[in-house]
Amino acid sequence: MLCIARKGVIEMEEENVWEKGVLVNLDIGAWGARKKLPKGVIDTGDTDENYIKSIKHLIDKEKLKSIRVIRSRARRFVYDKSLPFPMDGVWFIPRGMIVEVDNELKRLRDEFEVNVEEFVSSYDKCVEDARENLGSLYNPTDYPTDIRYKFYFGWNFITVSAPNGKVGILSPELYERESQKFRESILQFKGMVLEALTERFSELVNHIVDRLSGGEKKFRDATINNMLVFINSFDEMNIVSNEELREQVKRVRGILVGADISSIRNDDKLREHIQSKMDGVKSEVDNMLVKLPKRKIQIPDKVK
Repeated sequence: MLCIARKGVIEMEEENVWEKGVLVNLDIGAWGARKKLPKGVIDTGDTDENYIKSIKHLIDKEKLKSIRVIRSRARRFVYDKSLPFPMDGVWFIPRGMIVEVDNELKRLRDEFEVNVEEFVSSYDKCVEDARENLGSLYNPTDYPTDIRYKFYFGWNFITVSAPNGKVGILSPELYERESQKFRESILQFKGMVLEALTERFSELVNHIVDRLSGGEKKFRDATINNMLVFINSFDEMNIVSNEELREQVKRVRGILVGADISSIRNDDKLREHIQSKMDGVKSEVDNMLVKLPKRKIQIPDKVK
């Protein structure tokens, strides 16, 4: 449990970490437009019904696709610009990225609202179509009367400060217990940050090595550009100041910065040179991953 002393402020003792960013909570909701079918509606033959989950779509699912895509883009954007935090629905945003994150979420929220209003205006027609298409499975009670309130898009930045020494409504014993639990969460947070950064870097390194390995594989601009984006934001993201990882990122910067992508595609000797250098980085990063304690980090679904 995190001890929230006042709105938007969490008390803690790791002041050096929290000077480097804030927490963000992203809360986006959209009507699911699905309903589980009761048992017996569909003939399952000799299959145990407990092993089958049958659902019906309440409306044409394409009508909500644009809204769901925006929701997925927002979640993925926050993931790409943040570090994991051991609390569901909360991420750590480095201070240099706060304005960028806020501005992009505002833009995505506006796009979300436009698409929601378009859907709301067509909702009655969608229900009428469902009545016809679902036949005996149509049930008017499945459809909210005020559909607009099934959609929301919001976020909150939570700033963090050092404790002021006041226990407040908690007893001294309970305050100390919760403070200890929070200190343990901070240690977990630091481990998650290092793991996330190392795994992201490893994925980019492996992709470059794979693309350079020859054969008929295509070498796209994004292969290098995605790595350069990571490199340019690394100092901001590396809030735990891991020097081993920093050294490997610096090494890749020296290999790639200034390299012409067209030349990499067409110059076999240059490709071989870069591949050899990146193979060395890959070996070092693989060793780093082996040493890391493994935790489950939730990655938002990619937009389809």
